Amino acid sequence: MVTAKDRFHGFQDLIQNRVQDVLLVSSLYDYYILSQDGRLNEQFLGEFLELNLRHTPNITHVFSGEEALSRVTASSRYNLIITSIELGDMNVLQLIDELRSQGIETPVVLLAYDRRELARFIEKHDVTIESDRQAHANPGAPQDPVE
Repeated sequence: MVTAKDRFHGFQDLIQNRVQDVLLVSSLYDYYILSQDGRLNEQFLGEFLELNLRHTPNITHVFSGEEALSRVTASSRYNLIITSIELGDMNVLQLIDELRSQGIETPVVLLAYDRRELARFIEKHDVTIESDRQAHANPGAPQDPVE
């Protein structure tokens, strides 16, 4: 039986890992669309209100993958990176490869306009290589298929 004390302790463990600083990486056009649309801010606000959290995360925006790498390597404050597929100077896979090669394990969330854009990106780039690389790094780990 789970006691209230156990539940509270579990919540305390989670709250230590809450997202406080987000790095948003997108082109100027994508940033304009996101800021004019307002859905990203609404989504953040809605999630935080639903969880009864008092502070929403700080969102810092950069316009290129190189600038993102510079910010993340200069400061370990970012808990989450949200990025569009194409960043002008690189794509999301190149950004992730650069982050991981520098030992940065910050979670990266991909923004795509729709499933079609994502499917085209997966088709254009051999995304299965990433899955194969993970399989070699963790031979016994189950693999998620790419749809």
